[in-house]
Amino acid sequence: MPPSALFESRCYTQCSEHGRCMNGACHCNEGYGGADCSVVLSQPPSVLWIKGDRHHGMCDARNEDCQLVSLIGDNLLNSNALSCHYAITELVNGNWSETTVDNLHQTETIFMSFREVHCQLSEPIVTIAHSEEKGTTFATVMVYVSNDMGTTLSNGMVLTTYDSRCILCNGNGMCRMKKNTCQINGHCYSSGQYHPSDYTMQCVPGTSQDSWTVEDDTPIDLVIGLSVGAMILVVALVIGVAWFCKNPRNIK
Repeated sequence: MPPSALFESRCYTQCSEHGRCMNGACHCNEGYGGADCSVVLSQPPSVLWIKGDRHHGMCDARNEDCQLVSLIGDNLLNSNALSCHYAITELVNGNWSETTVDNLHQTETIFMSFREVHCQLSEPIVTIAHSEEKGTTFATVMVYVSNDMGTTLSNGMVLTTYDSRCILCNGNGMCRMKKNTCQINGHCYSSGQYHPSDYTMQCVPGTSQDSWTVEDDTPIDLVIGLSVGAMILVVALVIGVAWFCKNPRNIK
């Protein structure tokens, strides 16, 4: 085999039979792209699943980084036009609400390989840290990939994000609120947990799971101090009475 023919045969997958190998690189036929000419430019990518330990597209925002979504798929083109898009959806009558271009958010996209792309969501979907602003303890995000900056989109992949402090989800994607917790203004709190800036308000699930329970505004330190002081006074009186009873001659 001539040296030039040997060098030309070193292209990956023989350019998928959609191009010509020249100097170790594929030169794709019209309508095809990618390093191996396997990408059909007239077709959008196809997303197969979300990579990682997220079973059935579930992500616990309290213990995982749910902003980084790794998608495994086909027909991914390594170019500046590769882009990730997402939209927050909701379940209506058993069906996911329709996603329109108007409510899509384009986000940072990193091409990893012809089978994998990383989508970095621009902001946390579920709110973990306490805030006076209304938060979210459970949300479903539909993630898409595009080879042409969003003109045509892949099939959507559902990512369910939740806060495990007050939300319990199973492997089938069904979630419910935990019994012994509170969900107040879109934030999760454990039973007995106080409002971070007001210790007169506490999460008491037996009273309410969706609002703070207001306690007596007497500071707890003062209550403890008064109780200890009263006990000391009683003990002192008992000791004093006992001493006088044993030493009656000292009483004039």
